[in-house]
Amino acid sequence: MAGPERVLVAIATLDRPVLLRRALLSLDNLRNPAGFVMHVLVVENRSPLTVETMIQGLQREVSFPLALHAAPERGISNARNLAVDYALRGGFDWLCFIDDDEEVDPDWLACLHRSAVQGGLDLAGGACLPVNETEPLSRGQRFLLDLMTREWRREAALLERALAGAPIAPVYLRTANWMCRVSALRRHNLRFLPELNHCGGEDCAFSEMAFGCGLKQGFAPEAMVYETVPASRLNLGYLFRRHRDAAIGDEMRHWLLKGRKYPLRLMAEALLAGGKGIAHLLGAPLLGRAALLRALIRFAICAGKFAWLTGRQSGHYLKTHGF
Repeated sequence: MAGPERVLVAIATLDRPVLLRRALLSLDNLRNPAGFVMHVLVVENRSPLTVETMIQGLQREVSFPLALHAAPERGISNARNLAVDYALRGGFDWLCFIDDDEEVDPDWLACLHRSAVQGGLDLAGGACLPVNETEPLSRGQRFLLDLMTREWRREAALLERALAGAPIAPVYLRTANWMCRVSALRRHNLRFLPELNHCGGEDCAFSEMAFGCGLKQGFAPEAMVYETVPASRLNLGYLFRRHRDAAIGDEMRHWLLKGRKYPLRLMAEALLAGGKGIAHLLGAPLLGRAALLRALIRFAICAGKFAWLTGRQSGHYLKTHGF
């Protein structure tokens, strides 16, 4: 008779010890029904380690097995691939990712696991909502956080609908709330692309490769995580840069998986994004405040596509925000 499935929850971290501790303590509050056992792996993307003492102290506080490993070569894909290798060597059934600036709902893992098992999924994801209860925020920062909450809820609803049937194109599941069947990783030798180490988008590339391999993907709407958005990220300049750099990363991902786009096509896409930004801006009086954020995102995408066209690359994730 088979025993409970073994789930590895991995967290890649760099320079956010306070938030990392909060993330780990939230995992200790999980309601864990029969059907699986949880282990946790922290991958610090540096060497020598700086959170070893904290992790050793936490191991005496939490109820789950907790391991720490260093990924010395800088880059988010490198850290995630170390977790993939750990899951494969350890004989785990499932590998999950959350980010080091997140806290999980008490039913997060149970909902994610149940959706994956009942749906026969190889790759599952859930929603992530922005929060900040750790710093005093100005009125403008609170306004932006409210807009982000609306937009992230909208994106989660679109993702859920896209995955409700049999998608005919890749649907991108973010590693902020992510679960993959380890046997599928082994069978298809799936890894995160190291070329996307510093610009991000490695999870989108993984979804695209998983789709190409025929993996079944799905969405677990009740599996919730909450990302602490620090005050340093709650300004229009940061939001513009983040989405501009994400657009550069999207073009790099397309180049790696499908080949570089023709310049005229890229220019047309950039102009279309800018046009949509103008439409959102003009429609804001009727569509509400969320249209302002969508306008900024479209303008940032336009800028990112033109930046890629001129040979610029993104190093967005070389800088860490948080504490």
